[in-house]
Amino acid sequence: MITPVRTWLAAGAAVAIVVALLALAFSMRGEDDAATLPMDTLDAGQASEPDVSSPTPTPLPPPSVELADTFVADQGLLFEGEGRVVSPDPGPLTVTVDFGDGATESLKPDPSGRFQFSHSYARGGHHELVVQAVGPTGAAKQAATVDVAPRKVVFIQGMNSESRCPGGDRFLDRAPAWLGEHFATDEALRASLLVEPDDFVYFSYSGEYCDGSNGLSGAAPAYGWGDTCTSIDGGSAARLKELIDGLAPSRVTVVAHSMGGLVAAYLAGSDPGWASERIVSIATVDSPLGGIDRARAEILAFYRMRRDGCGRSSAAMDDLRTGSEVTRVAAGAAKAVPFFTLDGDRKEPGAFGLAEAVPNGRTAIGGAMLHLRVNEAHSGIWTDPPVSHEGGVTKATFVECALLAEPAGCTAPD
Repeated sequence: MITPVRTWLAAGAAVAIVVALLALAFSMRGEDDAATLPMDTLDAGQASEPDVSSPTPTPLPPPSVELADTFVADQGLLFEGEGRVVSPDPGPLTVTVDFGDGATESLKPDPSGRFQFSHSYARGGHHELVVQAVGPTGAAKQAATVDVAPRKVVFIQGMNSESRCPGGDRFLDRAPAWLGEHFATDEALRASLLVEPDDFVYFSYSGEYCDGSNGLSGAAPAYGWGDTCTSIDGGSAARLKELIDGLAPSRVTVVAHSMGGLVAAYLAGSDPGWASERIVSIATVDSPLGGIDRARAEILAFYRMRRDGCGRSSAAMDDLRTGSEVTRVAAGAAKAVPFFTLDGDRKEPGAFGLAEAVPNGRTAIGGAMLHLRVNEAHSGIWTDPPVSHEGGVTKATFVECALLAEPAGCTAPD
């Protein structure tokens, strides 16, 4: 007979066996299910575990260039500008400046990233300047506009000169002619400043031109000896100022002979602020900047009176005399404008019966960048083609130095 206790024990053992078998079955099924789970599900299940790997560093940005939008320059003169490179990396930087006319410059910025550049534009107009900076983290570019003021050459003759229509005989066939030939063949000058005869403008003492224009386009002037006799401070200087103002935005170099140089000097001395803005330089050729003494003025006036020129009572003759208000004002011209003076020291007995038309000491001006003496007469120094003097200096190279506002290359033939 089976007792109740033994029956209970047997039943409990059976239940334990069943539970164990069920647990084993579920365990095996869980492993199979895990083995069939997609990888992204497994990864998701592991996302809660901490990531102990190093983070990927963020790349540094390339440098940037700080540059003004617009620069202003003058044709033929040295132009200077500056900019700054901002770089997140302290490594080396290089800067290349493309000036927009085929020229480039390579630079090294200072420790603060600042850099300076310089260039001379041979042509006027608008040029695009591009700066490229290269550093350890990459490269950057920045562009700017350079407005280059064109150049005009304004020619002025002296007292008792003339210009005949239709072609400007006795004016355009003189200094403008031989200077035009020089400018066309001087490759060194053309590389620095490209000046063509189309850039020549001629001053008319009468204010009239052969084609009826205002002369701004380079037309031949129409005036006679008598037109040169008006006062400098009351007439000629004002007319010259009007002509130069009409040429804006071009700036000018004035090339003047004899009294024409005094007209230009008086204009610059009487309005220095205006002159420094509009005139790049003035080149005078045997001009009486310091006036002429009374005896010489009387002889000159008497000689010209007999040929319908400016006589002793003319306003222009009064302005030419030493100590006149015009010469006093003109003496300060070089403080406003770079001045270049050329003296012809050859005797001219056939013209005036004097050693020189204008003594050397009267052709100079205080503060001039250059004063040269050449062995040529007062009239020939303006009319005759240039010849080489000691040191290789010619009248043409003298004017070239004035155009560039730089005396280097012009050495006095002492």
